[in-house]
Amino acid sequence: MFFPDYKAECVVREQVKDRLRAAEARRALHRAGLDQRGWISRQVCRLIGGLGGLLVVLGRRLERYEAPSMARAVERGRTSEASPGG
Repeated sequence: MFFPDYKAECVVREQVKDRLRAAEARRALHRAGLDQRGWISRQVCRLIGGLGGLLVVLGRRLERYEAPSMARAVERGRTSEASPGG
């Protein structure tokens, strides 16, 4: 029972070391003036995210309204193929 606790502790120590190394790298980049910021601002990011959410909602509405008409069109196609004179 001692081994799993020891193993978990080792994993946590490695994660802490990794995060400290990453933080130090970010600090060095910041001091050098090479921040790894994105090319868009937070406000633009929020705007794009909101637009994406709106597009998803509109797409779902379109699917909801188009699905019945598509089913009718498919059904009409099947009935015209089945009738010999049609």
